[in-house]
Amino acid sequence: MAKSVSAGPADSTKSFEDAMSELEGIVHVLEDSRLPLDELVLNYERGSLLLQICQQRLDAAQQRIEIINQTKAGGLTTAPFEKSDTPSPAPAKPARKASSPDHANSDEIRLL
Repeated sequence: MAKSVSAGPADSTKSFEDAMSELEGIVHVLEDSRLPLDELVLNYERGSLLLQICQQRLDAAQQRIEIINQTKAGGLTTAPFEKSDTPSPAPAKPARKASSPDHANSDEIRLL
């Protein structure tokens, strides 16, 4: 008989990798075991919570990538992923160029 995973609340500090690993284990148990219905439902519930954590982590990574892809003009360059249910982040303020004479003609953009 396969081991059941508890259906306690998902840890909101769990990393994407940890949540995905636990979710994969639950999927394996659900696919390959003959657990009683109550245990199957508990595993399914835990899997749903872990899936939500994974989606939140992916959404946060998407927002960070969009911010990183700033153009030299200070605007955002975004290319939607295949599926994006979240609104785009608010436009970032243009980065300040260095004011020191050493960097007066530089194309460097500072993010501070």
